[in-house]
Amino acid sequence: MLPRALALYSGSLASVVAVRLFASEHPGWGIDLLYIRTPYRSRMELARLSAERLFPRFGFYSCGLKRDFIAGVARADELGFPCGFCRFLLIRKALRYVRRKGYAAIVTGDLAPSSRELSQVLLVDKLLGLDGLIRRPLLSLSGERELRKLAADLGISGFDGVGECPMRDPGFAYRVRFFFERFPVKLNTIFLAQFPHLYAADDFIFVVAVTIAEQRKLHTCFLPDDVRLYADRPGSPLGLLRFRDGIPGERLREIAELCASILGSYFPPSSGGVEVILKYESASDRDRIRVPTGRRDDWEALRLPGLSSRVDPVYFY
Repeated sequence: MLPRALALYSGSLASVVAVRLFASEHPGWGIDLLYIRTPYRSRMELARLSAERLFPRFGFYSCGLKRDFIAGVARADELGFPCGFCRFLLIRKALRYVRRKGYAAIVTGDLAPSSRELSQVLLVDKLLGLDGLIRRPLLSLSGERELRKLAADLGISGFDGVGECPMRDPGFAYRVRFFFERFPVKLNTIFLAQFPHLYAADDFIFVVAVTIAEQRKLHTCFLPDDVRLYADRPGSPLGLLRFRDGIPGERLREIAELCASILGSYFPPSSGGVEVILKYESASDRDRIRVPTGRRDDWEALRLPGLSSRVDPVYFY
């Protein structure tokens, strides 16, 4: 019986090149592709379509990682967050398939252009006991330039993959970890991490949507226990307030007033301030609080780090 390999396939250029290179060097092997959905990103359908086009003879499977991510976040520092941590979870998940279906190897598109990244890769091997099982055809490459050259040598052209992982953005990675360490995380909550104006503490998350595009996107995120904040003015920003479970009533009111003040800071300074409306999604009643305007610096300590790129988690489609 011919040996079989399971390749971790994200649809990225690195995963495509790794599979193509391994297949060319092991012509007698059977190869299946495994796409693993993470809590912060899933382009499974795009990855499947690219696999059908580039590797029509290979099997394609997918599975999710949400529970593994939540349970393993305590080891984030040890493994190197985010990439080393995620690599550990992905390969550990793949090992279950290997043991169940009898694969002879796991193929990954890992790159390790620095000694720090290489040490993280080797740590995963040690912790999971992968000696002789893992195959990393790209590990000797020094970075993106060499990857693209190898892709061209293998006849892969006009393909940039299905998009970068949003966790490569340090601000987004910080926000995701912040949420996982403090809240019972839903995919909807991770989606909030992409908004530019994001405030949080141990017991609440508050998003301010300023532009029309941001507000349209935020409208789809409200859950029954959330609070909607806005002013009865043209062009008002929209706020979404989400509490952690189990907060005493007096603290709920304190947080609501605080977030109303944050929303007020997005209006131009005025002597009379602005009246902010608080609409509880699960009730028909509304509260109104008059707050000062134009004092955004007062709340910077609650603002989570910004994003350095346009982050777009796409697990909703």
